[in-house]
Amino acid sequence: MKSTFFAQNRERLVNTLPDESITILFAGQAPHMSADAHYKFVPNRNFYYLTGIDEPNVIFMLKKFGKSVEETLFIEKSDPVMEKWDGKTVSKEDAEQISGIKKVVYIESFEKTMANTLFTDNVKHLYLDLERREWKGTETKTLAFAKHVREQYPHVLIGNVYPHICELRVFKTEEEIEIIKEAIAVTKEGIYNVLKHAKADVMEYELEARFDFTLKSSGIKHHAFNTILASGKNATVLHYEDNDAQIQNGDLVLLDLGAQKDYYNADISYTFPASGTFSSRQKQIYNIVLKALKETTELI
Repeated sequence: MKSTFFAQNRERLVNTLPDESITILFAGQAPHMSADAHYKFVPNRNFYYLTGIDEPNVIFMLKKFGKSVEETLFIEKSDPVMEKWDGKTVSKEDAEQISGIKKVVYIESFEKTMANTLFTDNVKHLYLDLERREWKGTETKTLAFAKHVREQYPHVLIGNVYPHICELRVFKTEEEIEIIKEAIAVTKEGIYNVLKHAKADVMEYELEARFDFTLKSSGIKHHAFNTILASGKNATVLHYEDNDAQIQNGDLVLLDLGAQKDYYNADISYTFPASGTFSSRQKQIYNIVLKALKETTELI
């Protein structure tokens, strides 16, 4: 994605926000796995949509006062010791080039900047990405930040920018559509690779590996979601992910899978007979579902 794409997204967002407001979005952090290990980092999607930054512990601030709009990125300073283990972090120059945001500063100044902004700039609204949460869900960094602001600056009205951004993301640009098409094309090739090696007596995970190989060899690093490759009765489990059963002759095999490119997902479900030929009953049920799909598609 070019920096102009992210700049246009920010401009569209600004048009939905009131004056005398600031918006804060956090990139997020990699979840802790065990000991000194972490799961792979994935940025908050709304943060990425506005900045293009795929880096943990980065904060985006957007200030709107009348015709004046100020954008700031807060990034971490490079740590030579940690870089030996994890590689280089994004620099000020790289962050500006990727996002198109001119003002990039170090994260150490964030709290002081926030205090000065909320206290002296007559801010009336603070917008945060308060995405949908379970009633007893784990407290997020954004929610903890909202609670702190409410305690220290009770005059500031806290709003939810989540629906603002989601509404913008509903309508895809040509650039986004092309990326989605690329993800779909790779997913399609992965399905063909699965079908080529599908037969009775192979393990579900063997076919899953064929799909994984197609993605990796196409330069795709991530799946859209955990692959479902379910044979026989396993296909009745809606989110079956074990993929560790042996495929039996006469089984139907359900695929529910997708490639992810630049955080845009393909999502395809596909059912086929392990033997290569539907039984009369399987064909009957398959055609009923296919007819329902075609008729509902025509209604869109």
